Amino acid sequence: MSRRCDKKQKIMNLMKLTSSYLATGLFASAIATTFIAKPASAVSLTSLLTGSTITSSGISFSDFTFAASSLGGAVPVVADSVQVNPIPGGLNFSFALFAGSNQTNDLSMGYRATASSGTLNTVTLTQVAANAGTGVGSVGEIVFSGAGPTASGAVSSFTGIPSVPIPFTSADSIRVVKDVDVAGGTNGFASVSVVEQTFPNASLVPEPSEVIGTLAFGTLGAGYLLKRQFKKATV
Repeated sequence: MSRRCDKKQKIMNLMKLTSSYLATGLFASAIATTFIAKPASAVSLTSLLTGSTITSSGISFSDFTFAASSLGGAVPVVADSVQVNPIPGGLNFSFALFAGSNQTNDLSMGYRATASSGTLNTVTLTQVAANAGTGVGSVGEIVFSGAGPTASGAVSSFTGIPSVPIPFTSADSIRVVKDVDVAGGTNGFASVSVVEQTFPNASLVPEPSEVIGTLAFGTLGAGYLLKRQFKKATV
């Protein structure tokens, strides 16, 4: 009789724990969704020039364009060598733009950024670059919001320091055209390997698959704990 009562009490305790574990699982899911970023996936710019769209933090990037030119024997950048990587609130472009003595090299990239909700009104640039001797370079862009260009700016320092955020007329969809150029001068070199673009005012929106995955992780974890407790209660 005593063993039967103990077993009944264990099962009752398990029922009380059920809601607690489920809540714990959902809470863990919320924590994971907040702090675990979905691994970024870089794609070639060539794949985006065919009309494809890449999304990050609730912003869709589409209508990509590309052009490049060089002088003095510098190797021009080709679209297939430009890697585009989604980052929180923007995009990261990586490539190898280089100019030695008596050479110039430049590329132009454009795209449309559309917010899934709200509007965009600020943009920043960051670059990874190097130069020596008479080598110089710049990263600049124009933002088209509405009928015409409303903001433009260039990274003033050629050392990778982020530009001052540039405000522009709020819009849910804008077009960005950026120009990156380097020149070696008479005795030097300059290079740019990364250009990073962010929209600081954009809300960070997790991708649907990220949310589903973390919710499943949390609830499965709760289920595992419940299963262990049930075995103990029924022994």
